[in-house]
Amino acid sequence: MENNARAELKSEIQSYIDQRISEFSPETNSGPGDSGHISQITLGFDCEEETWIALIFDTRNHPEIDGEWNSYIEQNKFDLPNINVDRSEHLISTLGGLLVEITKNIDVKSLETTKNCFITVEHHEGCYAWSSIEKSSSSDQYLKLLDQGAKGLSNTEKVDYWISVLQRVATGREAQMHESAFLADNHALDRLKLLSGSEAALLEFVKTWAFKSEWIGDYPSDLNFEDLDFEDDEYEIEETPYSEVMCSILNSFYEINKPTKEIETLLLEIIELTLVPNKQRKLWGIAPVLAARCLYKNYSNYPEPDQCEDSNKLVNASSFMSS
Repeated sequence: MENNARAELKSEIQSYIDQRISEFSPETNSGPGDSGHISQITLGFDCEEETWIALIFDTRNHPEIDGEWNSYIEQNKFDLPNINVDRSEHLISTLGGLLVEITKNIDVKSLETTKNCFITVEHHEGCYAWSSIEKSSSSDQYLKLLDQGAKGLSNTEKVDYWISVLQRVATGREAQMHESAFLADNHALDRLKLLSGSEAALLEFVKTWAFKSEWIGDYPSDLNFEDLDFEDDEYEIEETPYSEVMCSILNSFYEINKPTKEIETLLLEIIELTLVPNKQRKLWGIAPVLAARCLYKNYSNYPEPDQCEDSNKLVNASSFMSS
């Protein structure tokens, strides 16, 4: 976003916030809670199909970051139709950051607020969140925000939602927006375990990443592992965000409640896909071995995976190739 455009947008948003504050009345307020002192102020936004913001005043006695503000969008929405960027995920972080910058300077002296009133900035679907609450509770608030995104959805919609959370983690975007993003994959998996049809969706998700190398960097092809000091930083090798997500998912399939033919087929397809990038590498990713372990543990006619201790290579990969 260019500096001039950013300044104009900031001024436009600030004018809207100032107007909302000056016009606030407990009797006519459209927000969570009954008429009373303000306990939470939420600046919500979205930029998927339409771009808008909405300043919501919460007057509940015990406010929570629970997404209740979403029920009051239409009455308080302010459209921002002139924003134009190439990708919405870039806009989410850009607009979210700008809103936090503005929100930190909100003057609420004219408002009747509770002693512990706090301010939040939240994306409509939970893709961005910031709170003025002390960081010691930020992890809990972050997980609550993730759960908020699934509120009111059908089983199928919830599966899609939690898969989208895993997708944000796999791309690295979640870590850029939330300091507690390292909790997201296991939290999403815990929620997906409770939903029917999630097993196939998870493995289909793994397939979308399986053709990529799990590591950034590699050892030289002529390296002798016996000569390698693994504590030496000579070789810069870094695990990718999607590798961590793939491995978390595959580990969750080590003991399958109902080992179906569909799951077996998907695991075999994952192994075949992961072999493509790994065959060109000295250091293999761990996904082929993890998928093979799932097959060995839950299905007959598969041998115990033979993993090379140094390189992670699935030595007996041919035994896990679908016919």
